[in-house]
Amino acid sequence: MRASSFLRGVAHVERQASAVAERRAYPEDDPEPYRRANRAREAVSDVATQFVASVPLPTSSRRSGADADGAVETLLDRVYERSRPDPSGSAFDRARAVGRADAVDGILVVPLGSDPPGISNWYTVSRSMVRYAGRAAVVCDRIEQRLRTATRPGAAVRWRELSELLVAVGRTVATVAAAREWIDPPETDADGAGELIAVAKRTVEHVSPDSTI
Repeated sequence: MRASSFLRGVAHVERQASAVAERRAYPEDDPEPYRRANRAREAVSDVATQFVASVPLPTSSRRSGADADGAVETLLDRVYERSRPDPSGSAFDRARAVGRADAVDGILVVPLGSDPPGISNWYTVSRSMVRYAGRAAVVCDRIEQRLRTATRPGAAVRWRELSELLVAVGRTVATVAAAREWIDPPETDADGAGELIAVAKRTVEHVSPDSTI
């Protein structure tokens, strides 16, 4: 499995939402807001189904470090934004050095798996999914308000429901990912205590990405 399996679906939702948000007007006989809302909803449903099929997420106390997490997060932005992300740059080199990224047919791949090193990517991918879903939900909220102003209440409801669905998916991913961090905690020796603190911080970040400890 690859990170793109999840991220491309959320990216499709944001593209559909952005296309509607960029319109200057919403005529009463225009079906486009409905069509794009339906396409976006199907994409969210696909992402949710794939994620549920992956639960419980694989667990491992073996980690490759914060530097690798940061490099992978940079690469995930690339996967999210491009249909053919290129495998290049220092972030790719750092992630590839610990087995958390690769190139297949000239395309960047961020693997997900049940064994190291791909298992370490689940944390970063889940956190990115929460962030992207929240970003798409904000666009949906903006569309809802504009459609209500344009007296398109039916279409506005579709986009409000889509925003709520995105928020629900984000919360589910955050909860599952946070729980995963505690299923297989590290030993609580002198070094493990520091790792437990890091796990606690990551849990808070999942639940509220803007929170700090």
